Amino acid sequence: MLMKRNYKIMLVPAGVGLAAIVAVLFFRITPELKMFPVVPARGVNYESYTVRGDSLAPQFTDGQQVKLFTDYYDCHSLSAGDAVAYHWAGNPDAPIAKIVKAVAGDRWRMELVPEKNAYQIEVNGQWLANSEGALYQIPEEKAKMLLLYAESYPEIPEETCLILGNIPQGSDDSVKFGLASQKNIAGRINP
Repeated sequence: MLMKRNYKIMLVPAGVGLAAIVAVLFFRITPELKMFPVVPARGVNYESYTVRGDSLAPQFTDGQQVKLFTDYYDCHSLSAGDAVAYHWAGNPDAPIAKIVKAVAGDRWRMELVPEKNAYQIEVNGQWLANSEGALYQIPEEKAKMLLLYAESYPEIPEETCLILGNIPQGSDDSVKFGLASQKNIAGRINP
């Protein structure tokens, strides 16, 4: 869970000289002279949150401050490895923080490891591991929802993704609710 604080920043484009910056600031301060409209930059508006919980430890830890870039995906594609905030109906008070492990078009499957009584997840021919290198081993009794998606959709459908925490046995993530809708991604998170 993430707790919120709002901040906004403005980036000056590369190559803009000091005179142009002064002119923009001057015309911003004196509203009667509107020569240069100020266009908000995309991907730089952020909200500050506090991580609550350990499902992404050690990458993100309980109590750590993070920045949620709410408009990042307006101009960037969702990619495997992105840390995201996700609005999940099971936690309506605040978005949950997870890592994107597979995106639309990726091929994936789950395979039972009988001696562990758990399923491993393969994406594009590679077994998925968390940030510490431990393979995801989803216990058979917890894997039912995700297994249903894997059997129905061997290729991740458009506008969906696979998001997981850092716990190899799964947490409140795609293991619990299946493939995630990209429309519920609140943005990208960074330390």
